[in-house]
Amino acid sequence: MKKFISLSLLLVLVLAFAVGCTGNDDPAMDAATDEEGVYRVAYIARAQADSFAAWMANAVKEEAENYDDITVDVFDGQASDDTENNLIENAI
Repeated sequence: MKKFISLSLLLVLVLAFAVGCTGNDDPAMDAATDEEGVYRVAYIARAQADSFAAWMANAVKEEAENYDDITVDVFDGQASDDTENNLIENAI
């Protein structure tokens, strides 16, 4: 189980890095990094009331603290598809 969680966290960080490294000719349109080159990651949990989702959100934040160029914002989907979709659209 620990191996699965570690791989999941690694996947989240790799995807965040990949999104930040995608080629974009217009730096103003690069939404993954801010003006200081810090990668911004939005973690959207299905429901923060769920103990696993809360634990996973905390684990993602803790892992991001190991990197100087990553910031993580955690959002609660409140077990609502509409809320989750809105959070995803706003994050993009």
